[in-house]
Order: sequence, then C-alpha cells, then structure tokens
Amino acid sequence: MQHPHLNPIFAFIWKNRKINLIITALSVLITVLIIFFILNKYYTATASVIPSSSNFASQLGGKLGTLAGLAGLGPVGAGGQSQEMYQGIINSRKLQLRLLQTEFRFKTSDGLRKQKLIDYLKIKAKNKRQLLEKAFKILNEDVIYTEINPDNNILYLKVTLRNPFLAAAVANKIIDYLDDIVRHQINKEYTQQYNYLQQRISSLKDSILYSENNLKEFLEKTRDINAPENVIKELRLKRVLTMQSAILAELKKQEEIFVLENMVNLSPVKVLDHAIPPYKKSRPRRALLLISFFMLIISVQFLANYLLVAYKAFKQNLAQ
Repeated sequence: MQHPHLNPIFAFIWKNRKINLIITALSVLITVLIIFFILNKYYTATASVIPSSSNFASQLGGKLGTLAGLAGLGPVGAGGQSQEMYQGIINSRKLQLRLLQTEFRFKTSDGLRKQKLIDYLKIKAKNKRQLLEKAFKILNEDVIYTEINPDNNILYLKVTLRNPFLAAAVANKIIDYLDDIVRHQINKEYTQQYNYLQQRISSLKDSILYSENNLKEFLEKTRDINAPENVIKELRLKRVLTMQSAILAELKKQEEIFVLENMVNLSPVKVLDHAIPPYKKSRPRRALLLISFFMLIISVQFLANYLLVAYKAFKQNLAQ
C-alpha cells in the first residue's frame, strides 16, 4: 500500500527540479570545499616493539620460588618485561608529562619549527592544572594509541598528529622514554634484591664458620667421644653445619640464576620498526565522508520537500 503523500512529493520534486538541483549542487560543493580544504589532515606514525625474552625469565623465576623461602626473600626476579607492562608505562602520566614538556624540531611548510608538544596542541585552559588534565585527555583519546597483536605479541604504538614529521618524532621519543623508565625501574629493583641476597650469603658464611668452630672445639675438648650424650651433641652440631652448608649452596645457585635472569630483564626495549613520517594521511577519509554527506544531503532535501508538500496540503484543508 502506497503512502498517500508519496506521489505528490515526487510530483512536487519534479516540478521544482531546478531549485532542488541548485540546492543539492551548492550543498555538495560546500561539502567538497569543507572536506578537501577546511578539515584538518591528520597523519599516523607507527612504531613496533617486539617482546622481551620473558618466557626465559619466567622459567628461571619459577625455579627460584622454593629457594626464595630459604633466603628469606619474596618472589625474586619474578617475570620479565611484558608488552602489557610497556602499554601501561606508555599510558602513564609520568611518561606523558615528560613527553608534553619535550621540545621537538620538525619540518613544516614554512621550514623547521622548534616547539614543545604541549604548546603545539594549543590547549585553552584557565590554569596549569586544567591545562595538564586536558593535555592528558587529548594524548590518550586522540594522539597516542597502543595495541598488542595477539598472534605475534608485537606491540604497536601509533601517534596521530597534523604534522607527519612531528608524529614520527613523538612516537620515537615515547620509545626512548619507555626504554629509560623500564631500565631504571628494573635496575633499581634488581640492585635492592641482589644486595639483600648478598647479605644473606655473607651472613650464612659467618654462621657456618661459627658452627665449624663450635664443632672443632667440641671434638678437641671431649675425651670420651663415644659417650651417648657426646654422640647426640656431635650429631646435633653436624646437623646444623650440614643444613647451613646446604642452604649456602642453594643460595649460590640462586644467585647465579638471579644474575642470568636479570640480564634478560635489564635488556633494552627491543624496537622492531622505528616510526617514520607517513606520507599518507590517516584521516579524514574523504571518499567515505563525501558519500556520507551526499546521502545526508539527499535525505534532508527529500525531507524538506515532504514537509513543504505536507504544509501546502494542511493549508488547503484549513481553507476548505
């Protein structure tokens, strides 16, 4: 069943086809001008980071679990660097604040420019706190994007800005800051745990020396070594010495594994591809926008004609 106003609408559009075509043409022309000449172009630079040897680190870390209890330590060197950790650091305010205050040199159509990233973003704010809050929001929502490929565990860092050279420079600087933070933090933790492990080994060596002297003195001073009470005391002193020696041997193994594991942990961030200035823009997608706007123009034009026909019909009904 046809709509009662459908045929009159097409008749009205055909009758006023010239004005409809003119309006449509002007609308399309304005849309083209906006899309191609007014809308800002954005470029996305991409860098990629490959996983560290975290599997190797995790296997070694698992072997330390039992021994850590003997040493009085917590989980020593558990886990290695991970892509999720990298992702968290990139999204952290510590790194992003440092990035915002960094001064970059990059090419523009007018030549070389030297400018801090926070100034380049041209953020309007009432005070410094509001400025930083807006800057962090822009970075996380519009500028920086990270994703981990589930198939190969490669971390992709994407930076989108209006200037392709600045986008590449910012992406590479993020990798530099990531590497600096990772190595500094892990090195600090490594040093603290290693020093404590060394203290435990040194303390055990002193205890073993003390136990050896006790056993030596006992054997030298005891005349009847076969007496039951002396046999029991000798066994007790030897048991203490044996236990301490076994713990020391295990701690030395732990120390060796700990050093090997943290050689992996202290390795730099492994960059697969550094960011290069993109020559193609990432947005706006002109063809998609043009088609979308054209469909919108046609829809609005049809709706306008429908409303005009409905208004004329309403006036005629009132006149009757």
